Amino acid sequence: MFPSTKILFFCINSPAFFNVSNVVDVGAGTSVNVQRAITDQPINMPEGYRSGITDKIPLMGGHAWNLQQEPPSSMEWVEPIWVMGPYNGNIVDYEPMIPFAFINGESDKVFTELLTYEEQTLADLPSMYSIEYQAATGIITMTLKGSSGDKSVCQKQDPVPVDEDSLPVLPYIGDLIEQAYPTWCIDENENRLTDVDTCEDGSPNGRFSPLYFTKQYSGADPKLGGYPTNIDINYAFEFAAPYLGQACAGSPHMCSDVFDGSSINCKKCPKLNTMDDNGPYGPGHVPPHISLAAVSNAYQEGKGGDITEWFDFDSNACRILPHKLLSLIRMYYPRYVTVVK
Repeated sequence: MFPSTKILFFCINSPAFFNVSNVVDVGAGTSVNVQRAITDQPINMPEGYRSGITDKIPLMGGHAWNLQQEPPSSMEWVEPIWVMGPYNGNIVDYEPMIPFAFINGESDKVFTELLTYEEQTLADLPSMYSIEYQAATGIITMTLKGSSGDKSVCQKQDPVPVDEDSLPVLPYIGDLIEQAYPTWCIDENENRLTDVDTCEDGSPNGRFSPLYFTKQYSGADPKLGGYPTNIDINYAFEFAAPYLGQACAGSPHMCSDVFDGSSINCKKCPKLNTMDDNGPYGPGHVPPHISLAAVSNAYQEGKGGDITEWFDFDSNACRILPHKLLSLIRMYYPRYVTVVK
């Protein structure tokens, strides 16, 4: 794996992560919705993009890029690469993959790439992206420009009908997080303001930092910039390796019970790849944003049964019961998916 960093953008309502490769039967043509061979040109991707059909990793999403841009080695990788995330005949995310060499050093750097897409049907794909590195400050600026498509011919998803008697509509995810973790006010220089009750945008002066860029202070006092960790909130599929008490609690490194976490770095354990949900390790690691997407969708669509049965305060306080959470996840992210067009 090349040393890099990335900024990931999800498309709206995107099932961006999967458990197995889809099997899709498509007709002949220059561009296809879903690849059957490495020579196929997918639609809604720049010319020359391919997705390694056998390279998909469970719960990590698909990746496609121009193989002609792939550097021969990490030592020769000097410019960002635009990567797209295919799933089920659609584009569910995209990201600039940036080599560390580009955002380090004593020289300013700027990279810009114009983007066009084969047989485009998605109007909101960006038409350009730019990465700028300022050596003097260490500040990295990314710019997206779009959208690139002709909205008069692109497909548009019909809105999901909402019954007037249904549950209240969930707020936008950013607003929801702000309600759960109200952030403190800052001035134009990003310094904390302690002598005001309300910020310029009308939000209350909270106790959490609005400048969250790293997990460095996770678990620390909020005044230090800390947010609760997955151990703090007891997230069932990451917080404490609960099945056999294995090492590396509170991390996505779901190790086996024979891994010696006392003498080996957790990042070196081979991450468990469970084949079903019923083995000794349960479903394995499930990224928290997958759970958030499943719960949000189930709540908004009125699925998953009586919401009061999602909880049992005596046994699990205000957290969704793990078995119920897993059932909601599998409702939207099943282990086995076969799609035939």
